[in-house]
Amino acid sequence: MSNPTPQNNLIQGWMRYIDDIWFVWEGSISELNTLMAALNHNDLNIKLTFKYGRSVDFLDLQIRALPEGDLVTNVFRKSTATNSLLHAESAHLPSTIKGIPVGQFLRVRRICSRDEDFNTQAEDLTTRFLQRGYKEKTIRRGLVRAQRTPRNTLLYSNVTRTCKEKDQVRFITGYHNKWFQFRQIIIKHWSVLQTDPVLKQILPVKPSIVAKRSRNIRDILVHSHYEPAKKNKGSSQNLMGFFPCGRCKACANCVKAKKFTNFDGSRSYEIRGFLSCASKGVIYHSTCPCGKIYIGLTTRELKIRVREHCLDITKAKAVNDITSLKTLPRHYKKFHNCDPSLMKVKAIDIVNMGTRGESFFAEPSSGSQAVMNTTVYTKVLVSKSSSLWISVESYTDNRFIWITGNEFGTL
Repeated sequence: MSNPTPQNNLIQGWMRYIDDIWFVWEGSISELNTLMAALNHNDLNIKLTFKYGRSVDFLDLQIRALPEGDLVTNVFRKSTATNSLLHAESAHLPSTIKGIPVGQFLRVRRICSRDEDFNTQAEDLTTRFLQRGYKEKTIRRGLVRAQRTPRNTLLYSNVTRTCKEKDQVRFITGYHNKWFQFRQIIIKHWSVLQTDPVLKQILPVKPSIVAKRSRNIRDILVHSHYEPAKKNKGSSQNLMGFFPCGRCKACANCVKAKKFTNFDGSRSYEIRGFLSCASKGVIYHSTCPCGKIYIGLTTRELKIRVREHCLDITKAKAVNDITSLKTLPRHYKKFHNCDPSLMKVKAIDIVNMGTRGESFFAEPSSGSQAVMNTTVYTKVLVSKSSSLWISVESYTDNRFIWITGNEFGTL
């Protein structure tokens, strides 16, 4: 602990797994409350909750202290836990289905320190396996295996691999309903590969064909809402900057650039990464002949957004009420005769996007901060007429990340 307290000496042994901590306390309850209050008084916005008693739950363990001072362990399951065991009719290798009861009963045997607790948990586990369609013979095999295994042999890892297993060549493929026929064909015609003088020196006499789990319906339908930003690697020369692709209509408005400047040209910022018209999730920098700068963002390909801007500017000719126009077409109608060819665009950065193309900003109802993924952005006044979002990281690592705003004005 960075700020030790007098109560630290009362902790006699502790264990941690990620954000769960278990420890043995030899002090009074009031001293324990004092310690937790001291730990919760921090500048890291960390709040610790705790539970104490003669019996506590830690991960999948229930740890109890007996009156004579010994500790006993049992399996802990939350009251809200459901029967999530793999169904026996799931599309997996038969050996996998048969091995699951063995592994689960051995796990219960390892956790339960007393035989009576093991028997109780084994009955509950048997019921749950039957509910998931497992055969009684398969369940009984796993139970007998666990009953015959001494518990002390399960408390330590004793898996050792021979040199032959380490050097063995494996052919790994996804499992499907024709996998066994596929495996049989390979074994039957393996001798054909052995006739090649080069492959014979590399391939084993008998193939080791291993099946891995294929994509299921869940993998197809369920996705994380967060994905890391995908940086374009560019060419073999590791190009850095923005480069028009030269093949789309938007390239007429795009300019090659490796740097961009702020509104008065006093500061210059390098474009980190390789960006093009086809880049998605980018912050783009648009200029016009009068020197105004517009910063925008798009979750789609940049070329699509640029063509939309050009179309909006062109359509602005037929609009009489200039106040009804968006920022860019209003400016080009007022000062540039609705000529979209005068707009010059370059991408300056790429940011994280959700898989569903969520908004970059979650602007708070009050205060001066917004959160985009895990980066905090602070709203600052950069001129008398324009306030934009600027990443606070630009102050900590001297890198200008990006800025954006709805007003067509200065950076």
